[in-house]
Amino acid sequence: MAAFCATLTAGQASDALALLAPDVTWWVGGSVPGLSGVRRGADVHDLVRNVLVATTDGCLVVTPRAWTVDGPRVALEALVAAQLRSGRAYRNEYHFAFTVGRAGITSVRAYLDTEHLRATFFEALD
Repeated sequence: MAAFCATLTAGQASDALALLAPDVTWWVGGSVPGLSGVRRGADVHDLVRNVLVATTDGCLVVTPRAWTVDGPRVALEALVAAQLRSGRAYRNEYHFAFTVGRAGITSVRAYLDTEHLRATFFEALD
């Protein structure tokens, strides 16, 4: 997980995506249309690329605050921040629940302020 956070922070999309299993699932809580719910495989790759492209420097700064590891499961509390091309600043507290397998990260569950994400990233992409 540390490598995944570091590659996003450095804007290394290809390296970050290489850490994901081919059939990875990424779930975002809430009920925001176009944001909440589950993405799979290539849709997760598109999501990561689109987020990085929306930033001024191609980076999504992930600052870990606390980790808990239990076998293949990793819980991460982190601050995620970026300056967007739209001029908006993104700064959100996350709780990630990762599951890791032999092929890489197999699932991600992201708990965050989805309204702030929608208002900054998704309105900026429209």
